[in-house]
Amino acid sequence: YKICELSPTLEASQVDAVSKHKDRVTHLRGDAEALPLPDRSVDLLLCNEVIADLRTARARRDDFNPISALVAPAGDGDEPPTNPETLEVIAKYRIPLHDAPASFFVNLGAIRFLEHIQRVLRPGGAAFVSEFGDLWRYPIESTQLDHPEFSIHFGHLQHVAMELGLRAEVVRLVDWLGMDPEIETLA
Repeated sequence: YKICELSPTLEASQVDAVSKHKDRVTHLRGDAEALPLPDRSVDLLLCNEVIADLRTARARRDDFNPISALVAPAGDGDEPPTNPETLEVIAKYRIPLHDAPASFFVNLGAIRFLEHIQRVLRPGGAAFVSEFGDLWRYPIESTQLDHPEFSIHFGHLQHVAMELGLRAEVVRLVDWLGMDPEIETLA
């Protein structure tokens, strides 16, 4: 088993938590956006409640509308223009923006993480990624935490995963766990 962790504090906690299995566990210091694993080396990748902490970039709908670019020069308005990396990622993966509001967020770090998942999975390998978000809703910032986190637009991530040649299925956690739909839950 390999555990990749960016935070030294969390890594120390994980080393302690799995100490009785230390002969079978390797701890790697690294960022999910630059996953420090060799190509085609992973059979099963588990990522639970991580991707909301990755980079999120603000974008403007007008930056993707060629007619708007002719009418108003980039940078006009209340929002700064969309950064070049975000423009490149949206174009590369043909992310659909037909329902985008005037200003919106893109889960840029989560998309970069998907690129690494595609790179590190062995043929026949699988990844399980869980986080809070919706299939159609653009990312929104959580304000109840002591650090910034953004919800996930799973429709965009599913689209990117498929563009990368991965098979992607979005499943509500309550359905995946087989919970009784008649019982009210907080999600």
